[in-house]
Amino acid sequence: RNLMQENLIDILSKTSQPVIFITHSVDEAVYLSDRIVVLTKRPATIKSVFDIPWEKPRDRASPEFTSLRKEILEELRSENVLD
Repeated sequence: RNLMQENLIDILSKTSQPVIFITHSVDEAVYLSDRIVVLTKRPATIKSVFDIPWEKPRDRASPEFTSLRKEILEELRSENVLD
C-alpha cells in the first residue's frame, strides 16, 4: 500500500489533473491529500474541511502529521463514525 501511495504521488507530481480520492484511512488521506473533506453520517453532508499545507512526500512521523491525524479522528469520533 505504501509503495502504491508513493507511485501515486509521483504520477500526480507529473500532471496537473485534479483527483478526487476517497478513502476510509485517515493516515492515507493526510499523506496523499491537499484537502480532506470529512462527511457526516447518512445523509452525508460536509462536516469539516482540512487544507493540508505541507509539500509531498510527507513525514508520517512528524508532530504536525500526527496532530492533524488526531484532529481528523476526533471529528469522526464526534460524528460517531468510528463506533
